[in-house]
Amino acid sequence: MVLQQKRKLLFILLLCAATTLLLTSVSCLTHQSDKQILTVGVVKNFPPLYQLDNQGEPAGLAIDVIKSLSSSLNYEPRFVIFDAWPDVEHALKEKTIDIVPDMGITDSRKKWLSFSRPSSTFSISLFCLRGNKDIQSLNDFKDKSIGIVNCMLGDAIVSKYDVGRKTIYPHISDALVALLSGAIDGLVSPLPPLARLAHDAHVENQIQTVGASLFDVKRGIAVLKNNDALLKEFDQAQSEFLKSEEYKKLHSIWAGYERPYWTSKRILILIGTLTGIVIVLMGGWRYRSIRTLNKKLQLAKDSLELKVKERTQELAAKEQRYHAVVNNQKDILLLHMLLAEGFSNFCEVNDAAVDFYGYSREELLTMKPNDIVCPIVLRGHLESGFRNTMLSQGEYVAESVHIKKSGERVPMEVSATIVDLDGDKYILSNVRDIRDRIQKNKEIKESETFLRCMFDSFQDGISVLDRDLNVIKVNKRVEELYSDQMPIVGKKCYQVYHKRNSVCPFCPSMEAIETGGAQLTEVPYPDMDNPQGWLELASYPLFNDDGETFGVIEYVKEITQRKKDEAEHAALEEQLRQKHKMEAVGYMAGGIAHNFNNNLAIILGNVELSLLKQPQNSEVTPLLENAKTAIRNSKDLILKIITYSRKGSHNKVLTSLPPIIDETVSLLCSTLPVTVNLQQVFSPDGSLAIVNLDPSQLQEILVNLCNNAVQAMDENGDLKISLELVELGEKDIPPQYEAPPGSYAKLSVQDTGCGMPAEMVDRIFDPFYTTKEDYEGAGMGLATVQGIVAQHGGLIKVNSIPNRGTLFDIYFPIIKASVIEPLPMNTDMPKGTEKILFVDDDEQLVSIGKNLLSDSGYQITAMTESTEALKLFTANPDHFDLIITDQTMPHLTGKDLIQELKKIRPDIPTILCTGYSSKINEEEAKEQGIDAFFIKPLYFPELLQTMRMILDGKKE
Repeated sequence: MVLQQKRKLLFILLLCAATTLLLTSVSCLTHQSDKQILTVGVVKNFPPLYQLDNQGEPAGLAIDVIKSLSSSLNYEPRFVIFDAWPDVEHALKEKTIDIVPDMGITDSRKKWLSFSRPSSTFSISLFCLRGNKDIQSLNDFKDKSIGIVNCMLGDAIVSKYDVGRKTIYPHISDALVALLSGAIDGLVSPLPPLARLAHDAHVENQIQTVGASLFDVKRGIAVLKNNDALLKEFDQAQSEFLKSEEYKKLHSIWAGYERPYWTSKRILILIGTLTGIVIVLMGGWRYRSIRTLNKKLQLAKDSLELKVKERTQELAAKEQRYHAVVNNQKDILLLHMLLAEGFSNFCEVNDAAVDFYGYSREELLTMKPNDIVCPIVLRGHLESGFRNTMLSQGEYVAESVHIKKSGERVPMEVSATIVDLDGDKYILSNVRDIRDRIQKNKEIKESETFLRCMFDSFQDGISVLDRDLNVIKVNKRVEELYSDQMPIVGKKCYQVYHKRNSVCPFCPSMEAIETGGAQLTEVPYPDMDNPQGWLELASYPLFNDDGETFGVIEYVKEITQRKKDEAEHAALEEQLRQKHKMEAVGYMAGGIAHNFNNNLAIILGNVELSLLKQPQNSEVTPLLENAKTAIRNSKDLILKIITYSRKGSHNKVLTSLPPIIDETVSLLCSTLPVTVNLQQVFSPDGSLAIVNLDPSQLQEILVNLCNNAVQAMDENGDLKISLELVELGEKDIPPQYEAPPGSYAKLSVQDTGCGMPAEMVDRIFDPFYTTKEDYEGAGMGLATVQGIVAQHGGLIKVNSIPNRGTLFDIYFPIIKASVIEPLPMNTDMPKGTEKILFVDDDEQLVSIGKNLLSDSGYQITAMTESTEALKLFTANPDHFDLIITDQTMPHLTGKDLIQELKKIRPDIPTILCTGYSSKINEEEAKEQGIDAFFIKPLYFPELLQTMRMILDGKKE
């Protein structure tokens, strides 16, 4: 009867509960129809915030809070469960979830997530098994293993330390199991989740935290940055909720104490079912429990006894190894307790201490540190705050003086460290005899002093550089040379010595470092652009034990005076060399002048005959006239060579440069290849360029420079001739020229040829210097140009770039700024009938002269032997009206022939011609009564005019 009543009561209770649940569900469905779905991402194992209940549904403090907030904001939360935090982050990025409650706020997450105000703070701590005294901090994991939970900042913290092995676990529970099983020696994890798991597994007494918190992580609600409106709603709601009694209750349930499984609700539902089962099984269960407990106790006892035995053996082995290690140390080891005041007796000493101090081990163990330390030194240690340093830093290193049993005082180095033994603080001192070191330091210091004195005593500069050319050390001489650059040490050598921002292109020290060989060079100082002196720099590489260069020694010697002496010596040598060259040129000119001008005379004579025999308006006539002009201009070539070598003089007249340039260019155009583009550019004031010079020499300059330019361009390129007026100051005139400042006509010849390097430009004006083949030139063209320019008080500048071209700028001093009309050339060819004796040893010249003069009406007697001509004249001196003779002839020269003829007939008119003669010139010829003096080749109209003037003058 009673049982039936109980059953009815239970049935009624169940029926009421079902009715209430149904009504609640209907109500919820009614309200949910208006609520917005909110997808919430959570991890399945991160208590007390997240975990799964027995039905696999999410539970925890963060779950209850987000549910309460969602309800107040009219949201329906839908939970998505993930294995680990990386999966949650991925889901946020993919936008498969809307929000994550209580997520750790880190700098990396802030870049793409927005967080609410922090709702809680979790500390990340270091854990190890309880009783493990070997681990005091992360610094103790050099030879140990440590576990880290994935994506919980542990990896970033541990990476700052030197650890033996690092293992990353996906879940906190996996890491806890590894720590409890001994797979790892320590674990870095958030404190609340690990503490909750350990509590639930009843292993909280097996682990311990080590030291203070490694890092505190604030936690808050997280959404994507573009979802700030949602975050604002939950942030405001959460801020109010955290102050409520409901939150305090939830926090107490999940984070304060374990939630009881047997709640009143569960008891009410199951009390009827379990009451009968409990009564029936109570007796049997109690018997079995007692029996099982006895077995476990016995097994635990046996296991404990085995562990005690193994531990005892392990400790004995460790103690044996400890004594072996300690007593085999060469350094002295002393151990005593760290007291608040004063010193304790030594607790332990090694064999080295016994051997050194002379006391037995028993005697040392009754002594204190102040018994072996010199009192004065000990007082100094105490005054210097030895104890405070030890307490604050945990270690102390200092030099001291210890007293042996014999009374001997020995300098020692003491390295003291605080160690923790069984919870007590001890000072372990490592003591070393430093007498040898002090002696070596003394010797090293004396050696350094000696070397420094010797280093500074050198009157030449010495610098020591590293591989990167940083100055490491210098002697006093270098400091004197570069006193304006102090301090020198620590700077780059090229910054101090050459005022550059990069390595010098000629750097011998860099060459010595790279090649391993000594280098010697000469450098200007203070810099390349403004050298006030010269230094001889020797660079010697420095080698380490492996034979590799680690630096260089620079030895600098002042050689400014030596360079000046060498320059003066070189100048004297150059003057002597130039003198010899000029003598050679003079000898050469004298040897070839006569024959050269005779050949030109033959050519000019044939041209003159050809012109006379050509009909008027012949197409050949202009060509012959051009050849005739070129021959006239070329007849002075040998005189120019003589002028350069012997500084002779020429017929200088006031000349307007443009007409001479035009005439020369017109001659050049007929001989230049069509592939050469010749340009002629005169500035507006170029027509005012009036210069006192010999026009033929100006033409010689242009011909030489243009021919050189055409060859340099390989007959293909641009050739430009320009003329302008310029003003030159003193700084514009090179020192080798004596030209004064003033107005100059600048004649420029520019080509686009192969150009020249700088070393070649310095030699191009040397006589006989040439870069051409033997058949292309003898190297006298530019030498002649320089000689002509120097005689006219001018100067030359050359600018040449390899593969770009060359520019010659020639400057002539301006006489006046006015236009000079060129005098027309007299081309009249007067005729006559007089009897002429024509004497020349060249048969071709005799033939040409006879034909030309005969065509002009004269009666010509031509002779090739001067002695025969003298005999002919002596036989009939009144037969001839005029004598024309060459100077250079065998047996009897022209001058001597005329002297002999005048002895016979003093009034006989005479004309002397020569290709070259060192024996006579125009002035000497006039002094000796010779009526006219000509340089071959002869211009026929000029010869006829002179003959007519002499003959008519004699008649008058």
